[in-house]
Amino acid sequence: MQAARKRTVTDQVATTHHLVRGRAAKRGGQELEAGLGPTLVVLSEDDSVLAIVGEADFRNWRVEGHGASPDGRDLLTLPNIRLVIFDDEKVELSDRGWMLAQIRRCAPQAAILYIARDHDWDTERLARTGGAQYYCSKPIDRAVFAEVVNSFLRSIK
Repeated sequence: MQAARKRTVTDQVATTHHLVRGRAAKRGGQELEAGLGPTLVVLSEDDSVLAIVGEADFRNWRVEGHGASPDGRDLLTLPNIRLVIFDDEKVELSDRGWMLAQIRRCAPQAAILYIARDHDWDTERLARTGGAQYYCSKPIDRAVFAEVVNSFLRSIK
C-alpha cells in the first residue's frame, strides 16, 4: 500500500527567494553505490512543484518524490541523497523543524531547498537554522525555481 503512494517525479509550476550564504553541500556521509548516481528527494504533493522538478536536467540523478508526510520519510533512507526539496504546505507548523532535523540527520551532506506555503520571518528563520541552502515562498516563480534546481543539480556531484 505504501509503495502505491510513492511518486517518481520524472513522469511529470510575487515569490520570495533567498539563498543562504556561506553554506554549500558537502560531499561525504553516504557514499555512492556502484552504478548509482546522486539522489534527489522531493517532499511535495504540489503539482506545480512536481512539474518544475520534472523539467529539470537530471542526467545521472535518481529522483524520488512523495508528499512530506510520515509516509514520505522513508525516502530519507535512500542511498546517496544529495538534494532534498522540502515543501511545507502539508506539514503542520509544529512539525516543520522536526522534519528539517530528520533530513539533516538522515542526509547530512544533502542540500535542502525549502518551499514555504506562506512567507513569514519565523518560517524563513526556521528554514535557515534548519540548514536550508535555498528558501522561497509560494506562489513560486517557475523560471527562477527551475534555474535554482538546475544550478544545484549541476553543482552537486
